[in-house]
Amino acid sequence: MYLCRKYWVWDFDYAGKLVTLCGLLLATISFFGCGTNPNNTEKPLQDEEPKRLVTIHFANLSSTEAVNVDFYVSYDRLEVIPNSLFTAGYYYTEGVGVAGTGVVEPRSTDTIEIECTDVFSIGTTGGRFVDGETGDSLGNGKPRWLQEGPLAICDGEVTFVFRSEDTGFNTTIVLKN
Repeated sequence: MYLCRKYWVWDFDYAGKLVTLCGLLLATISFFGCGTNPNNTEKPLQDEEPKRLVTIHFANLSSTEAVNVDFYVSYDRLEVIPNSLFTAGYYYTEGVGVAGTGVVEPRSTDTIEIECTDVFSIGTTGGRFVDGETGDSLGNGKPRWLQEGPLAICDGEVTFVFRSEDTGFNTTIVLKN
């Protein structure tokens, strides 16, 4: 549109460009929805639940014997314990004992924290007691294990106690919820 001798005259070329531009603008706005997507199926970010942990202590009360705690952790639902727990796939040494070897020196303790779930099992084959000087095998304790359930070991503490006694080697569990 321009002024030509006192009259406004429409320039159809200019008007066509203006209509085309407005049409593209409206199409863009409706395509992108002004920043909203009515079909958005993504859930908004929510705070994740904190991980549940259990603190595991390994206490070797023996005076001269070191113990390989022979510790196992399973996050699978196990039907037959201890047989299904004490397999190579569940063997756990991360952070356990001297340099992650699973060996706890005489008269010492070690502590780890691990994630705990509703289908959680932990245990030891009883520990393998060895001479603290030579490393010769001296014997084994009795197998001990726990599953998450009525005892509610998640968010608690479990202590595996290893000791040598006159009658042999003993392994017990102490729970603190």
